[in-house]
Amino acid sequence: MTSSALDIARAYVTRSPPWNPVPVPYKKKGPTARKWQDRVITAENVEQFFNAKPMNIGIVLGPTSHGLVDLDLDCPEAIAIAPALLPPTKAIFGRASARGSHRLYYHPTLAAIVGKATEQLTDPITDDMLLEVRLGGATGAQSVFPGSIHPDGEIIAWEENGEPSLAGDDLVRRAKITAALCLLARYWPKKEPGKHGSRHKAALTVGGFLARCGFNLPTVKLYVEFIARAAMDEEVRDRIKAAEDSTLAYERARRRAAIPH
Repeated sequence: MTSSALDIARAYVTRSPPWNPVPVPYKKKGPTARKWQDRVITAENVEQFFNAKPMNIGIVLGPTSHGLVDLDLDCPEAIAIAPALLPPTKAIFGRASARGSHRLYYHPTLAAIVGKATEQLTDPITDDMLLEVRLGGATGAQSVFPGSIHPDGEIIAWEENGEPSLAGDDLVRRAKITAALCLLARYWPKKEPGKHGSRHKAALTVGGFLARCGFNLPTVKLYVEFIARAAMDEEVRDRIKAAEDSTLAYERARRRAAIPH
């Protein structure tokens, strides 16, 4: 038997710690009630807002849900690269065409540290959203959670329905690096008949660039591996080796420059 919106909302408010749900119209992504971000729905009043009628269920992020943060991966590259950069978590959900696109974390004060409800990271050329860190706070942020239907008709469902991990203060920084790697994957050279070596050269260039940014060799290799995989590059091992070669060359040159003559 399909659970009603009330049953699902009640499950959210009785979690430990509880999450603050918000009613969202069926197949929509945002609440329509005024000042929804200021309201706290609990086990005592949940029946006033949810019933058996079809509706979507959002969760208010930030302080009223004990510092819950949603990292929304809005493009295939972000979904592919996220495991290399983002902390592991046992709370992940998505939909059929974007599985694992939402990763949940706890951080009690991150919204206050960042100073805004969301951190949106976009493609500077197309303006497409790459990923978004939804933090909540005074101005409010929410995400439509499992138990809901996406506007395109897909069921929003859990991949892992466990506890969100406790994130560090560097979560937004990690998200920004993820977005940067998404752009590298998105604009990775295409495989073209009769043209050879462009992707190898790209890996050499990106490896050297990352080394100059201060990343160590294991990190450079990991990042280039995930960039190549996200770009559907068929020669991942070569790209990792190229990145390693350029990183080692940079490190040798730096050591030589430090030796007094």
